[in-house]
Amino acid sequence: MTEARTRNPARSRAAILEAARTAFSTRGYAQVGVREIAVAAGVATSLIDRHFGNKLQLFEAALLDALAPRQEWSGRATFGDYIHRILSKPDLNIQGLLMSILAAGDSDASAIAARLTEGRVIAPLAEWLGPPDGHLRAVRMNAIVVGYLIQTRFLTPGNQPEDERLLVGISAELQRLCTPDSSPGLELPGVP
Repeated sequence: MTEARTRNPARSRAAILEAARTAFSTRGYAQVGVREIAVAAGVATSLIDRHFGNKLQLFEAALLDALAPRQEWSGRATFGDYIHRILSKPDLNIQGLLMSILAAGDSDASAIAARLTEGRVIAPLAEWLGPPDGHLRAVRMNAIVVGYLIQTRFLTPGNQPEDERLLVGISAELQRLCTPDSSPGLELPGVP
């Protein structure tokens, strides 16, 4: 006798999101199909349609989930150390970053990634930084962190002594960007 399956919409939705985050962060939006995600989640393809509508809406929900906002930022005086601790974690989840990068092959998915990165990462950081140039400083901070993660996770993985030295410098630069008066170099000559 087979065991009857009980419906649990919340569990199904969570399983779909987990499978989608994994697939989109390892193979990219353009290379992943809805059937593949359904199989990995252990659900029928129709449940993806029911919960999310279509693949693009599923991508948006999965990326939104992966880019969950920080509960709180560190104080300004210790922000560099705070980021250093986060980036030092060997199990740091970078699915949101990977999903965003791998979305570049599809204009609709890439637009979603840009919009969610702005809304979930850049804008809250810019608000926390405040004027002047809070948005520009937030974009610069994000670019520094993204560059560090790409460098250390993919271009030169496993180089811990050099990674740590690099992270110390990056943490100091991020700390410096917390104070608008001490963040020269934001202006480019000849660019208004």
